[in-house]
Amino acid sequence: MDKISQCGFELINILYLSPELISASTYTAQSEACEPRGGRYSIDFSVRTFDSGEPADFGHLLGAKAHAAYARALPKQGQDDAGGECAEPSAPDDTGWRIAHQRGRWRPFLHLDLGFFGCAADAPVAVSLPASLTGDPSVPPDWKLLQSKLPGVADVYSSPAGDLLIAQYKSQTNFYELRAGVPGKLLLTLPAAGIVMAQWATGAHVRDWTEQLARIAGQPLPAPVIRIKTAP
Repeated sequence: MDKISQCGFELINILYLSPELISASTYTAQSEACEPRGGRYSIDFSVRTFDSGEPADFGHLLGAKAHAAYARALPKQGQDDAGGECAEPSAPDDTGWRIAHQRGRWRPFLHLDLGFFGCAADAPVAVSLPASLTGDPSVPPDWKLLQSKLPGVADVYSSPAGDLLIAQYKSQTNFYELRAGVPGKLLLTLPAAGIVMAQWATGAHVRDWTEQLARIAGQPLPAPVIRIKTAP
């Protein structure tokens, strides 16, 4: 990667995709040339729909009860990179949130940047994301059972038909046959990688999906786009 030469820069990472939503993080900081002390950066999370460039309000998207659950989830203290308590978060609007996969489901987390050295409030929100937004109609897995059958597993993705399980580990990703919720024969092992979307094809769409993936695999990935942010 080329060395960053300007003072201020911004990095945007897409963390989650569904047919309806995009969840991304924005890392804003100064380069070592301008801020050698370090620690002066911020990480903001937002979720938006495909037809809007603005962050989606959690309550507006999911209803009044979801907004109340967001407010209840706000922790009393933020934490920094070292795990220590830092600033005290105030009652925010509900546009600072992210979507992450945990224990077999896509789940919402509030996230508020509170200052230097990663000081932030981050917590799960006790609201289930509907399949109409996530595009994931699979049945929630029995997490305790899977932990007992697959020691060291970090997360899992199960197919809507309940016949395939993708298990993520620290160093690899395994694909298993799944019967009655229990993983069986190991089908495939791949290197560990982050998953930002799980879209399942069923019935007559399986062949179409397979053909599309084959075409994608035959094309090189696009080059990264770098935009220099200049001061006004």
